[in-house]
Amino acid sequence: MGVCIKGLGETVPLGQVVFFRSAVALVPLALFQWWFDEFPRGLATRRPLGHVARSLMGACAMFTSFATIRPLPLAEATLLSYLSPVLLALLAWSLLGERLSRRRIGGIVLGLCGGAAFVLPAVSGDLTERASSALERGSRPPF
Repeated sequence: MGVCIKGLGETVPLGQVVFFRSAVALVPLALFQWWFDEFPRGLATRRPLGHVARSLMGACAMFTSFATIRPLPLAEATLLSYLSPVLLALLAWSLLGERLSRRRIGGIVLGLCGGAAFVLPAVSGDLTERASSALERGSRPPF
């Protein structure tokens, strides 16, 4: 999906990309419910405001993830998405008072070290000429 979003670039507005991504996702949901003879009963809820809030948060998450894919190289945007569990664990600890076990701290440290190992050579300019040209070729659009 990231490649498709990168390919659309600035030609299609971000809101339109999010809308059609969401609209396409409704088709399998409706087919699944129809298959099990639960359409439209399966769409009923006892907590409509909770579903509205969840939908708004999901739309915001999709907007922000698609917005980061557009300007960044795809590898860096993918790295950020892989680092999200690490960053969420840190946010849960700092904002919610979540307890961090030794094992979880080790995972956070390893995750941050992996992200740093990926980013630091490009930031510090220590890439070899061969690696630099490979990155340059890989970041160009295919068309």
